Amino acid sequence: MSNLKQRIIKFQIKGSNGFYLDDLGHTSTTQARAQAKEDACTTKKATSKLAIDLEIEKNAQVATTTATLQLTGLTIEQLNPLTSEFNRFNYDYNQKHPSIQDWAATIDIQVGYDSVIQPIFSGDVVIAELRKGPPDLMLQLTAMSNYFARSQFDFVQLEASLTFEAFANKVGEFLKVEKVICQTDYNNQVITNAGIGQATGDQLLVELNLMFYPFVTAWIDNKTLYVMQLDTYHLDAEQGSPVLINEFLQIPQYTERGASFEVMYDPRITVAKQVRLQSDLNPYPFNGQSFVLYLCKYALSTRNNQFKIQCEAQL
Repeated sequence: MSNLKQRIIKFQIKGSNGFYLDDLGHTSTTQARAQAKEDACTTKKATSKLAIDLEIEKNAQVATTTATLQLTGLTIEQLNPLTSEFNRFNYDYNQKHPSIQDWAATIDIQVGYDSVIQPIFSGDVVIAELRKGPPDLMLQLTAMSNYFARSQFDFVQLEASLTFEAFANKVGEFLKVEKVICQTDYNNQVITNAGIGQATGDQLLVELNLMFYPFVTAWIDNKTLYVMQLDTYHLDAEQGSPVLINEFLQIPQYTERGASFEVMYDPRITVAKQVRLQSDLNPYPFNGQSFVLYLCKYALSTRNNQFKIQCEAQL
């Protein structure tokens, strides 16, 4: 990817009490729709007045995806609704009393270059903290995928016996994800008394992970529940082959599980994707070798230099 392209980070925060905030500083959906209509009529799109720094960690062996968003340039009116509700005290209280939640806020984040952007994270705002005071106020938001659905406590009753894939779909329904991808050799294996009684979404995720541990892992990312074997590769949809990576920010290194490397942001590179490395500075044993990504750490910014992914992959 050329570093001359404009780097884009867009977000929308929507609260259950009507609160709204996006990357352009709009505080209502009416303002956002008016801006979108105006942008559609001109080639010069509105750009954010906020400085945005974003870190996301996607790990196939951790059940949830976490995003940290730092916003500089907000007004007090934009800050207060978030910092008053999603502070550390309320976070700790809601952990102990998950059924008592005054209001929730979801966040959707898109990232890309120029006008080509793609969803990269969707989840619930968990903590909002003021990191820097006036004149340049900085707010740090911590969000987790399907946080409130995972902490929800409810009665779960399943069939006496069902396949592993059917159980994964039931867990996805409980967690309110939009899609379930279950790709394992155990999909048709019948499970007896998979989970009956009172449970939270997190408990069901743990049970799903333990059924065929360590061969199968389950995690939530971008409104999707993935249940996969780490040796089950996702091939590139367009090319039908592993994603070729031959431009690196650092020399790729071997690790105890496979490879570690750092690249500029590329939407094709994500967890559970199969990649093929080609390095001029470290050609052997990387060249021609295929790996599957199990960890991606995104460090993205609209004002600073970083717009990269640090990847860990296994053979």
